[in-house]
Amino acid sequence: MPRRKAPKPIKRIVIRPKIKKCPACQTTLIKRRHKDRIVWTFEGPIQERTIFLRCPNPYCEMHNVEIRPAETLAPPRLVYDKKVIAEIVILREYDKKSFREIARELAKRGIEISHETVRKIYEQYLILAADKIEEDTLKKIRELGCAIIAIDGVQPEKGKASLWIVTELQVERPIHAQILENQTIDAIADMLREVKKKLGVPIIAVVSDGQQSIVKAVKKALPEAKHQFCHFHYIRNISRKACDADRNLAKKIRARIRSMYHYRKSRNMRLKPSKLLVRVGRLIHAILATRARYPLRFAGIEIYERLRHLVDCLRNIKDSDVQKLVVRIANVLSELKRQYDAVSESVQIIRTICEILDNPEGLRGRDVRRRLLDHIKSVRPKTSLARKVLKDVNMYTKRWIGNLFYTYDDPRIPRTNNAMESLIGRFKRHIRRVTGWRHSNDFCVRWGKFLVFVMYVRPEAILGLLERLAWDSVSGRYRRFCAYLGSIGLSAYSRASLRNCDYSQYLKTDM
Repeated sequence: MPRRKAPKPIKRIVIRPKIKKCPACQTTLIKRRHKDRIVWTFEGPIQERTIFLRCPNPYCEMHNVEIRPAETLAPPRLVYDKKVIAEIVILREYDKKSFREIARELAKRGIEISHETVRKIYEQYLILAADKIEEDTLKKIRELGCAIIAIDGVQPEKGKASLWIVTELQVERPIHAQILENQTIDAIADMLREVKKKLGVPIIAVVSDGQQSIVKAVKKALPEAKHQFCHFHYIRNISRKACDADRNLAKKIRARIRSMYHYRKSRNMRLKPSKLLVRVGRLIHAILATRARYPLRFAGIEIYERLRHLVDCLRNIKDSDVQKLVVRIANVLSELKRQYDAVSESVQIIRTICEILDNPEGLRGRDVRRRLLDHIKSVRPKTSLARKVLKDVNMYTKRWIGNLFYTYDDPRIPRTNNAMESLIGRFKRHIRRVTGWRHSNDFCVRWGKFLVFVMYVRPEAILGLLERLAWDSVSGRYRRFCAYLGSIGLSAYSRASLRNCDYSQYLKTDM
């Protein structure tokens, strides 16, 4: 196949180093070589000639050192202007386009590029930008003088590699992301030691859930740090049985009311319902659509109470269809009253614990602890469900009691790990939108090490960030990282060249 001719450049430019004298001996530098290349820009292709200089003094320590220009139109080993690279990142990150769509979009603007080249440029940008953003975040933390970190992991399947993310909660930015092949205590402890060394300031507190591997790793790697357990995870654990019962109550109410003839008549205009019945049907439909937000909002209890209030308001209505519907709803509520009472009692135990942990009086940690324990001892459950919930409360409180109250003595320590949870949720949504994949956990583990940093960059800041990146070393790092993914069974895009290569030659540096 004949080789395609190079495009005709619209202009030619020559780029030289700014210095003319040798930094070591002050001898005038001479030309060593030059390099020509065609650089694609949005104005059109430009022929760039880069001049490389050297010191002619054979006794100078910089005699064999090649002096390059500080700035060029395109990064090394690439033939695309930085504005083109910035457009690739914006189309991928913010317009959520696939690599093929980006290649077609750039082709319309006169840039010849394949989707594979787009993918390679984007992934190299991820590797470099993540390093630079992490470096900027660490500078901000060192100015604060101390660090409060949160730690959590993303694992697609049990037994596979997982991505662990460490966030600094004062600046609310990730500071470390690492792929762990197994979630052992030693592996997590080694990661925490690396984070401590990287920060260079004391870690005064760690916020996490009560996962035992994290608890033991923190005790092993950061014995001087306070380990605050997340209150949200504590409430969620003690309310699981109440949430299941409430979910079952909501399911029964919805099923029974939706099967009623007069409710279906109110939703079907062909059956010619009265105007009042239509309005009542819409109210009931809105009530049944109530969604839960466990463990903070219980849909079953809310639906029951709102329906009971609706029945009380409609008892004196003279419309026959509405009366029949109200009577049948009242019968359903009376049949489920026993289950409602059990769920309500259990939820009241949990809500009282939430009020104690909210600490509106501003009590010290030991006082909040004493108040919580006194309340748990004073509870006298009447139903079997409440007894089961109280059993869970006792079990988790005994297990977590030593790590729930640091937040009340130091206002810098947050009560929950929700900042980390929201970061991971936002991170997964970001990847689902970018890739179009419904199940994104596997991709999170592959490229999340870098994406977790990059997703905070605003579109207008991308070009400035590209100017600060060191593109010289990215090619080798990119090849090593792709080979590392292949070595742990997560090859970057299932390419045969990665699956079949000898990974040992690339794994000399830790990725």
